Amino acid sequence: MRRQARLVLLLAWLVASALLWPMTASDRMLPIYRNLWFAAHAACAALGAGALAVAGIIGVLYLVALSAPSVASHLPTLATLDAAAYMLVRLGFPWMTLSLVVGSIWAQLTWGTLWNWEMRETWALIVWLLFLLYRHARDIPGWAGKRMAFVAAAALLITLLTLISARYLPA
Repeated sequence: MRRQARLVLLLAWLVASALLWPMTASDRMLPIYRNLWFAAHAACAALGAGALAVAGIIGVLYLVALSAPSVASHLPTLATLDAAAYMLVRLGFPWMTLSLVVGSIWAQLTWGTLWNWEMRETWALIVWLLFLLYRHARDIPGWAGKRMAFVAAAALLITLLTLISARYLPA
């Protein structure tokens, strides 16, 4: 990929991560959230979800380019979109993995259990499993491109639902 494209992807990742960062006005936070483990969990989740969300958006753009040739002429090539999405998944997936691990440690210290199977945790695990599928299935001959764009777009939708549920729905 060209250097400018990498810079644009890096900036998009940073912007998405910043937008996904939870509000942290310390005077309004409950004491259980004023913890180094929670801060590390939130930072890893924001970095991972930011990269994976941008990868999902690129997956949607890939599908749009396939179905609307008039729009495709204004987008990078399909190969470039596919490579960019894969690069972002390779970047974001380890952060998401670390978020799940650190979040489990924080939960163990806070509530005495690693996993509660509550809605937020379960959807975060589903997103993680979808991107695990993406990471591994992409290397199967014939799976790069359109199939991976569908997986990334589905994971983006679930990521958005997870973020909405984590922020606005009761636990």
